[in-house]
Amino acid sequence: MQDNMIIIVLLIGILLLLGICVVFVRMRSKNKWYEPDYEPDTIEKLQDDVLKMFNNILRENLNEMKLSADEKNIRIKEKSEIRKALREAGMGDMAYKSYIIRFIYDKMRFGYLGVNKRNIYRFIHFDNSDLLTGRDKWEILIYIYHYKYGNDKDSIQRLILDYELHQKRRLNNGVWAHVITKEDIDGIYSNELNGVKLGYEDMLYILAKRIFADTKGFGAADLLFDYSIDEIEGGVSGVPVDLSDNMTRRQKEVSDYSYNSIWIMFSGINIRLEFMGFESQKELIRVCRNIYKYNAPYALSRQNGYVVSTMKDGSRVVVARPPFSDSWTFLVRKFDSVMTRAPEELIKDENNYIPINIMKWFIKACLTIGITGQQGTGKTTFLKALIRYIPENLNLRIQEMTFEMALRAEYPERNILTFQETGEISAQEGLDFQKKTNGAVNILGEISTSEAATFVIQTSMVASRMSMFTHHANTAKSLVRSFRNSLLETGKYPDAILAEEMVSETINIDCHLEIKDGHRYIERITEIIPAKNRGEDFMTRDIVVFRNGTYILLNMPSPNTLDKINKALEINELKEFEEELDIMNRLSEVMSYES
Repeated sequence: MQDNMIIIVLLIGILLLLGICVVFVRMRSKNKWYEPDYEPDTIEKLQDDVLKMFNNILRENLNEMKLSADEKNIRIKEKSEIRKALREAGMGDMAYKSYIIRFIYDKMRFGYLGVNKRNIYRFIHFDNSDLLTGRDKWEILIYIYHYKYGNDKDSIQRLILDYELHQKRRLNNGVWAHVITKEDIDGIYSNELNGVKLGYEDMLYILAKRIFADTKGFGAADLLFDYSIDEIEGGVSGVPVDLSDNMTRRQKEVSDYSYNSIWIMFSGINIRLEFMGFESQKELIRVCRNIYKYNAPYALSRQNGYVVSTMKDGSRVVVARPPFSDSWTFLVRKFDSVMTRAPEELIKDENNYIPINIMKWFIKACLTIGITGQQGTGKTTFLKALIRYIPENLNLRIQEMTFEMALRAEYPERNILTFQETGEISAQEGLDFQKKTNGAVNILGEISTSEAATFVIQTSMVASRMSMFTHHANTAKSLVRSFRNSLLETGKYPDAILAEEMVSETINIDCHLEIKDGHRYIERITEIIPAKNRGEDFMTRDIVVFRNGTYILLNMPSPNTLDKINKALEINELKEFEEELDIMNRLSEVMSYES
């Protein structure tokens, strides 16, 4: 009896073992697209294997596999999700990007793709800092900063500020420039990694992000899109490959190619990332061909040499290629680098109470206001912050070239509609339609064309109670004359005197922003006063000025503007306005006395 029991137990054990083998074989057949048959010896080979893995996943014939109905439905859903994720992640969707990176990470972590604790150093030399490239060290540093500050989107900003990388430095050729060099990154890496040891899973995740960046992402620039930066540019410096044949031997020795060009804008400062680039013309072209596709109006081609589009997060992307431009290039203006903040967080100098509150009352009086300044001064950001002062009962209508300001996300409780020009609907048609949408406040994005300038005049005269816009003019007089010239160019006002009068009567306030060494401030707030008699020049009056690091109420607004404010405000607001005006006067008197 005992012998029979032993035989029965052995038979059961053999049957269980056979069952496990069958399941194992079946699972291997179902997951054959994960199985490596060798260990890749370079990161390029590993990246090829990852692409093959995704290709096999999407192409596998589920009908040939012995799957149950439930298993088949799961695999169909998985394939669909991966296909969509690959497509959307390649166009900048952060959620799907994280999904694909995690997918790659998981496959490597569980032993697929031939990566393990022994050979991971073949792909990125985590064990030898002398063999790490500038890009390697940069990506490791940002990974450390990211978790050091709790998954902070400001990690790159923090790193730049901690090591003053936004300051000009003198290069070996004696030139002073805003540039982050390989030597900068080497020094920071030695300091930050001193005594810090990355775990295997940390290394795997950094590797997974690299694989994504160089296969489906935006190459060496990909990491920059995860963090709060004003602008990212590629291919905008260095020698274009097509022009290199005309270079002398000496020029080739001292010059870098355009495909190794990556720049960022940080607090209005353009900084060249000298320590890394795209490494090849092929890689730069790949990035340029993909980066604009999310909301592209048409495809980039030799005939259509440039495209202006938007990314999933609302960033504006501009791409250009030869023969229209001398090199392949992209420029991405991010609008998540500075979320809408209170004006006090943007304008921080002494007596900031003065410019902020005078702008508040100008807006409450429904004056037409231009926010002027050069690129990088923070015009759009400041305009978005000022919108909080527009009376709640007034509906906002926005006209932009591309959807950039995302005001509905910033002010979800407000009545806001935004329109943009399309291939089928012109800006003028959009404006005509906008007039029928019960809008009281018209906000235009950057006024960069003559036609756009006429829109401000049109809407301010008949279609809205007030308008706000941004412009690149340096002075209030140049702002008016730029608009005047635009009216003349479009032929809507052929008489120069009449056109100038129309502009000076329409635009009431010019708030001019400046930036110096990354410090943004309001240089002046100027009232534009129309001429009393035909043929006379209009006047400008500086209401607020920035002097010696502080703001001063230099002049009171004109009687006409004060009258507009008084008529627009309710009784309780009038009292508040008078009290704040008194405070601004006393602050200015103190500063004048001290100076």
